[in-house]
Amino acid sequence: MACWAERRPYAVRDHVPTAYPVLAQQVAYFKKCNSREIIMRANKLIGVWIDSKKAVISTLYEDDATLAVLESGIEGNERIEGEGRPEGRFGGQFLNNEQAEEARRQDAEREFVEKVVERVRDADQLLIFGPSQMKGQVEKAVRSLPAPAPNIRAVENADTMTDNQVAEYVRNYFGRPAPRL
Repeated sequence: MACWAERRPYAVRDHVPTAYPVLAQQVAYFKKCNSREIIMRANKLIGVWIDSKKAVISTLYEDDATLAVLESGIEGNERIEGEGRPEGRFGGQFLNNEQAEEARRQDAEREFVEKVVERVRDADQLLIFGPSQMKGQVEKAVRSLPAPAPNIRAVENADTMTDNQVAEYVRNYFGRPAPRL
């Protein structure tokens, strides 16, 4: 039978508070494996740079690295056919289309976040970064996934990056070397 530590994707240390009896039992079993500390590397590591216009998903799986770009289709100021001036035909009455525009934008953002979460659902470790507030929405959606959900390593602020810069940032974050040419 394989050692408990060989089956777990995270590190276990010798010191465990007594408030966690299950973890204390696991550490006791771990100590029987004649090893002080084993850190296993996760199989699938994914980094997501996200903005309201696009998401760049960098996937590291064993020795392979892939890059995918998802366009959001969210437009800043879009004109809907049939909308005119913000006034009615009854003179001084004004119409307010702001609520309808905001509802359309929120629906588009929700659909975009669902597409991104669908692409990162099978990750072992997840890094979310970018300049906008969309990264918070992705984090919230990933945390609401049923188990087994990806382990979110970090949610960080980052400037606008090219696709190659995103891939390099993810490789450096997870400590993977650059591919040899």
